[in-house]
Amino acid sequence: MIEATTTPEGLCKAANTAHERLTRLAEEADNIKKDFASAASIEPDGYRNPCDAHYEIAHVLDTVRRHLACFVIQRLGETLIPNIPLDAEAMLRDLKGWNEHFDAHAILRYIQRMYVRNAKEKSLEALLAKARRLLPHAGYKEERTLAAVVRKNVLTLYRHVWPANAGRSFQKNDECDALQKVVRLVLEDADPVTVDAGSATISELMWPRKPEELFKDLVLDGGWIQRVRFHKNGKMLVTMKGETAAQRVAAFLLDKPKTD
Repeated sequence: MIEATTTPEGLCKAANTAHERLTRLAEEADNIKKDFASAASIEPDGYRNPCDAHYEIAHVLDTVRRHLACFVIQRLGETLIPNIPLDAEAMLRDLKGWNEHFDAHAILRYIQRMYVRNAKEKSLEALLAKARRLLPHAGYKEERTLAAVVRKNVLTLYRHVWPANAGRSFQKNDECDALQKVVRLVLEDADPVTVDAGSATISELMWPRKPEELFKDLVLDGGWIQRVRFHKNGKMLVTMKGETAAQRVAAFLLDKPKTD
């Protein structure tokens, strides 16, 4: 039995052990095929041998190996660099020979070399890229200026939402979570590698709303963002705790440094 682990090294060891056991299972299936063929006086390979499942087992092993590698990448990302999105398929294309010689530790070394080494820079870049999707863009008449984005303590951003079936809102909220993280970066000097959206998130407030409630004030308890209101025309009004806080966040999003 494999013991539970919470460390990257422990996860890699568990993944390698699981893969080794699956490989031994495939080898045992091959031995069973040969033993039965010998006992039944038939060729070991071919349709006459009911125990010949070489191609099926090879396919299953390839599928499980890929799923295992993608799981390791996802879990290592969540543990080491939670604010940097990882493309598992692209990463596996870079890891030459991973399918022939599976080694989860090689995946860990790759992530450490490509992402962990400059995690702060890449985390900040990823968070800003997501949060800036909320700024006015070419589809809106407003320009990306401080005057357009902030007035007193209210940020005017853009995020279309829509009520889904069963009275719930299922849209992806990466941008909203990123905005809350950026707020903490600016106002709390939080670490971009580990910063989270806080105890009260916009995503959680959106999730249980009925259609008629989605376009009303969503009040957040504590934190720098006091409430959020979505409008059917795509506007997203974010009320901050104080004008200075709103100005600093807007300036950071727009990459226009503002002195207090």
